[in-house]
Amino acid sequence: MKAQRRWLGFIIAMVALAVTITAYASAGEQDAQGGEANAQAGKVEAELARTGLLGRLRQTLGDGFGGLWFDQPTAQLHVGVTSPDSREAAEEIAAAWGLAANVTETPVRSTWDELLAAQEEWGDRMADLFARAEVSTALRAQYNAVEVQLGSAVPPSRRSELDRAAEASAVNVSITTAQVPHIRIAGQAKTCRVFEKEKAYCDPTITAGVRIENENGASCTAGPAVLPDAHVTTNTYILTSGHCIDKGSGGEGIGGKWFAFPKNAKEKAERVEIGKSVEFINNTAVDIGVIKVENAFWMNKGFTPVEPAVALWPPAEESEPKEITAQRVPAENMKVCVSAQTSGKVCGKILKLSVHAAGNEGLVEVNAVTKPGDSGAPWYPEEALSTMIGTHDGENVATGKAVFEPLETSFKKLAAEKLLKLKLLTEKNKKRHNC
Repeated sequence: MKAQRRWLGFIIAMVALAVTITAYASAGEQDAQGGEANAQAGKVEAELARTGLLGRLRQTLGDGFGGLWFDQPTAQLHVGVTSPDSREAAEEIAAAWGLAANVTETPVRSTWDELLAAQEEWGDRMADLFARAEVSTALRAQYNAVEVQLGSAVPPSRRSELDRAAEASAVNVSITTAQVPHIRIAGQAKTCRVFEKEKAYCDPTITAGVRIENENGASCTAGPAVLPDAHVTTNTYILTSGHCIDKGSGGEGIGGKWFAFPKNAKEKAERVEIGKSVEFINNTAVDIGVIKVENAFWMNKGFTPVEPAVALWPPAEESEPKEITAQRVPAENMKVCVSAQTSGKVCGKILKLSVHAAGNEGLVEVNAVTKPGDSGAPWYPEEALSTMIGTHDGENVATGKAVFEPLETSFKKLAAEKLLKLKLLTEKNKKRHNC
């Protein structure tokens, strides 16, 4: 009997071992497949960035455009189409750029313009909640919907009222409740140096991703360089967050001096003035600031006063910045990275587009966590390091995730509200003559 029990125990042990080996092999296969899928997705994202297909699709489809989202497991870019004509237009442009196999035309209920209009209508409906920072909205391309996130302080009766409105809406509306009473975008300007990694210095010329600070030592991060859109001049500016400049948020206002640090600076006294802030917008529709580059130390001689470059943190000390080549459009599920003076390089996936919360509009939320001091930093596609899509604003306090503002939004609002027409400085337009 004992021998039988020992034999039975041996059989059970062998079966368990076989199951374990099979499971391990299966897991290994899944890991290998996952690695291949990620590699393929990376190649497709790189090609989409190189061709600028996202922007081309958005422009070509016009009124029939229904949003963009990228599916990592299948390496497919989905473009929302609302009619046979928009489907045909999307197919033609994808084929023209040799990416027909990587683009899926997906029928959706509403156009992107209809979703944007609905978002505005819901903003008006919930104006009191926005005033109390108890709600945020965003657009979800993958679900062709307006997402409404309520703070936990919103009473059940109001939630029920909004649920009924969502059911009657002509577009898809999704309503959820956050775990915090107030939903706002928290700026991440910083006033003191704590970590060694905050020594984000580059030279020559001012570089996106480096530490900048005002006369009082309050720090943010330099965004990409820009230039006037209408004139061929040597004037160059850098972007950062508007709350870094706004006196109401601890800044020094328009005319305040800004400084950056040479690559080998060791002491605070070694900082070198960049120039003065010339404009900002904060707590209206956007959060963007503009600093003019005036000091010769941060310029090149000749016809190129400033090189369009972004730092690739965290680098070795002798690493070189990457030259900026183009502006790109963000898409849901796109993998993106930020180069910031406190966090270094942080990457994540775009979760939501057109996030509206407590005075901020049109932000993009990323599945990433950043730190104070990162405000103003450049965001770019992970598979196209040399292209810019936005500047860092802070974090959504309801989710703890990073948010940034698309460059197209910043440029549009600066032109409309401040009559300051700017465009991204790139390798193609960097050579300018003195006027």
